[in-house]
Amino acid sequence: MYNTPLLQQPTSPNQYLDQIQSKQSDEIVGFRGASLLGRKGLSRVKSKICKMEQMDIDSFSHVPVSSFYGRKSFSRLQDAADCIETYEGGEVDVIILPPEPDSLTDEEEFDDENIDDNRVPVDVPGSVEVDFGSDIEEDLNRDSENWNESDEETLANIQRLISTNSKKVCSWKLCEADYKVLKNSVGNGSDERLDDMKRDLNYNPKEIFEKLFSNDVFQLIRDQTILYAQQKNRHDFSVTIDEIKNFIGILLLSGYHKLPQQKMYWSLDEDLGVEIVSKCMSRNRFLEIKKFLHFADNTKIDKKDKMYKLRSLMVLLNKQFRQWGIFHKYLSVDEAMIKYFGHHSSKQFMRGKPVRFGFKDWMLCSSTGYCYAFETYCGKNLENKSESLGLGANVVLSFTEHLENPQDHIIFFDNFFTTLDLVQTLKGKGIRATGTIRDNRQKKCPVESSKIMNKKERGSFDYRFDENNEILLVKWKDNSVCSIATNYDHVEPCNNCVWDIKRSVC
Repeated sequence: MYNTPLLQQPTSPNQYLDQIQSKQSDEIVGFRGASLLGRKGLSRVKSKICKMEQMDIDSFSHVPVSSFYGRKSFSRLQDAADCIETYEGGEVDVIILPPEPDSLTDEEEFDDENIDDNRVPVDVPGSVEVDFGSDIEEDLNRDSENWNESDEETLANIQRLISTNSKKVCSWKLCEADYKVLKNSVGNGSDERLDDMKRDLNYNPKEIFEKLFSNDVFQLIRDQTILYAQQKNRHDFSVTIDEIKNFIGILLLSGYHKLPQQKMYWSLDEDLGVEIVSKCMSRNRFLEIKKFLHFADNTKIDKKDKMYKLRSLMVLLNKQFRQWGIFHKYLSVDEAMIKYFGHHSSKQFMRGKPVRFGFKDWMLCSSTGYCYAFETYCGKNLENKSESLGLGANVVLSFTEHLENPQDHIIFFDNFFTTLDLVQTLKGKGIRATGTIRDNRQKKCPVESSKIMNKKERGSFDYRFDENNEILLVKWKDNSVCSIATNYDHVEPCNNCVWDIKRSVC
């Protein structure tokens, strides 16, 4: 490969290109004697020449020959593997090169005490080269006349540009809200589904619970518990679905009947033991099931999912909660804390909350407290989501995907989730929404400032209507200043509110 004579040293990039074009052989010689075979080699040189026309000859003469044909060299095998994994093109060629002559190549990186036949060296003795030649050639042969830098725009940038241009400029006016998109009244489909559910579910509380925690849930727990016991070399362990039900029943009872220690539920002392627990299951059997209780196969862990060990159970429960559809008109999206003091990467600390340490769940619930969907927060993840809307807005939008008939529901959320862009997006989906909104998210709406409003008496309010986006923003003085954004509601009529101090409701 290096026996071909060198070309005469060029004085400019264009002269170098002329020398190459005048060469009759199919083999083209690059700088430092490296050969570039075929016409594709010439095309690659032309591409390099076009990019370096503004460079001086000294800079050009020091360009490494490897840059002409998309080859990278690595001293470690792992670095080469990482590079290949991030490469989005087609096939690549991997070349393992021998070490330099003075390297110590007869030393093996093995532990003498580890005699494992499947053990292989941790790295290559020399270096590794990765050649992306085929795909690089296709890229370099693009027609330069029909290509410009705008062709390199990513799909995400184009979508973001389209989304930005589609948003109308706010036109705030002090006028009555005039909705054209969501002008019709809310549908009554949710009320019909509620009546159908009441008619079908003429059951006692135990039977309704078993509709939610169905046999599929208990079967999942039983199968995974037995599998985990076998993985721990306890092949004699077995458990029935009835025992799983009794076990969960004891857990539910211990949630409202608390004792200092778990074993006290089986105490023989009259003032301490719980007879229904001891009759249901022995203490040793309870502890044995607890030891092997499992919800997922440890051999198939998804490392990207922090809640993998509960994912199957969570998916099944979410499905069971919506088996009758969404049968409430008024829905709420909010967060709920599950107390937990153990070690887990998804554990959250919420300052000022009643439950400060634990798991944070996003929840879609009805005004009566029925849960339709929940998802444990495992860190910010904007995959397949709109980055411009933010975390809270994406949570709301993900839950709205469960609404089969959006016109039948009204969604409420607090100022963590609310943005004007979210309210506008929900309007485009035909979903009525109302939420409290922070002052720094109001897009310069000319309502009275919170500082001025706070000096007024309780009940004072100000509002503006965005005619372009059909969003009403209202700010009023209660115990403190509160702002609300809505895409369907009105300011009028205004009513007096009388507080019931004992019940803390108005």
